[in-house]
Amino acid sequence: MPRQCALVEAVRWALNRAPKIRHYRHAREAMDKKFAGMSGVHTINNACLTIWGLSIGGTDVTRVIGETVAMGMNNDCTAATAGSIVGAVVGKRGVPKHWYRHFNNTVHSYLIGRRRFTIPGPTSRFAKQAKGVFGD
Repeated sequence: MPRQCALVEAVRWALNRAPKIRHYRHAREAMDKKFAGMSGVHTINNACLTIWGLSIGGTDVTRVIGETVAMGMNNDCTAATAGSIVGAVVGKRGVPKHWYRHFNNTVHSYLIGRRRFTIPGPTSRFAKQAKGVFGD
């Protein structure tokens, strides 16, 4: 990336601010102030939140994910990114079992009339859709 592009500058800013960001609320306030009006799914602001989730949580996988989700914005992606990074750092032994153990083949949803699914249901529908889009 170019040394002076907006993303690199934002990452430097977030890294410099990281020691002062100790809680998800601090992170969100700093981000909202710096990037007022920026889309909630923009790469720049969400990269900063990812950095701060890692900074706040350190090697505590649950705290990294929880703080990053609580920051809001594009939190499914930022928490997945932060969780992947901390998981790579600590390895499987450092990840609490509740993040990867079996969960009884069940997906819980907020869909009206479809609160629960077995995992093969959505995955087979997804595979069928992918085949329709991309072919065999």
